Amino acid sequence: MGVAVAAAVLVAVVVLPPPEVQVTAAARRLIDVYFEQIVRYDASGALWPPQDASVMSALKAIPGVTQVEGTLTVPVVLRSGERRFDTALIGLARDSQLTGIVAASGGHLHIRAGEVLLSDPVRERLGLATGDRVWVDYAFNSRELRLSRSVVVGPRIEKPVGAEAYMEIGEVRRLFGRKLGMPDRAVDSVLMACEPERRGFVQHRMEMIPGGLAVDSPARIRQQIDEQRGFSYMFTSLFVLFGMFLASAVIFDTMMVNVFERAREVAMLRSLGFSMKRSRRMTTVENLLTGALGLLVGLPTGYGLNLWTVQMFQSESCRLEPVSEPWVYGMAVVGAVIAVLVGQMPGLRHLARMNLAEMPRTMGE
Repeated sequence: MGVAVAAAVLVAVVVLPPPEVQVTAAARRLIDVYFEQIVRYDASGALWPPQDASVMSALKAIPGVTQVEGTLTVPVVLRSGERRFDTALIGLARDSQLTGIVAASGGHLHIRAGEVLLSDPVRERLGLATGDRVWVDYAFNSRELRLSRSVVVGPRIEKPVGAEAYMEIGEVRRLFGRKLGMPDRAVDSVLMACEPERRGFVQHRMEMIPGGLAVDSPARIRQQIDEQRGFSYMFTSLFVLFGMFLASAVIFDTMMVNVFERAREVAMLRSLGFSMKRSRRMTTVENLLTGALGLLVGLPTGYGLNLWTVQMFQSESCRLEPVSEPWVYGMAVVGAVIAVLVGQMPGLRHLARMNLAEMPRTMGE
């Protein structure tokens, strides 16, 4: 039982050893996918009211800017039968480079006209599969204004953060933009890639754009997340170390008691001619087999706990994927073996020092 508990604790809560403020493998993967594959821009600016795409020409002229893309976001309600889901529909360029769309099977995905791309939680919420049709309604439909369209659900995408839907920006403009009084080539957000040493200057110039609401930087957001994860790293590390200490203590105590309980048998075997070396080897093999049985129970249990813990944090806006790295299982096995070998040492040392003639009588009392 002690070995099983120790293995389960190690596998269930994965703490990465480098001081890179990365708490768990699942959280690390979420952040890597989001900031390295999806968010590819260096700065973003919100515009209100939506402006014509010609505003991007002025942004391209800012020294240090290498690429500019516009997006258009509309609040919508997705409908499939009786199921509904409130979200935001984001219009992106068909060949967008600054907002990566990651296919569930891996690789970059391009938006096709007439399709809407949804993350797995949203698809599950609405009971949709690739090729199904879903109604996209303007969130503020009324008797005077009603905008609705049936579109095809595109391929599955991996979107660990957020529950927004994606469509080609031209489709969003045709469906909503003109009828809501927006310019023909409306954009309400601009994304920019720039030279690293010019980021501060570019953000300052973006703040001066007429109609600009807010300017943000993914690098700054990631820095804030890393600072928060630094605290979580310390807390989680202390929790796991405490759990490992308790589990090791249980293994140590179990092995020591097991050896003492076998003292009479060891004494009888030694009386029959068994050497202490042979008796020690036999006891060690038995304890290692006990440890192996505990690992067979503890490793799958730890994986199940890991999966259950990750699922507790699942939502439509944040999706963690359980990740169990091979080195964690190896560490659990090595740690359990060491604890077994160390735990039996006091008992074996005591047996080796006892008077062989007195041992059966002493143990009998």
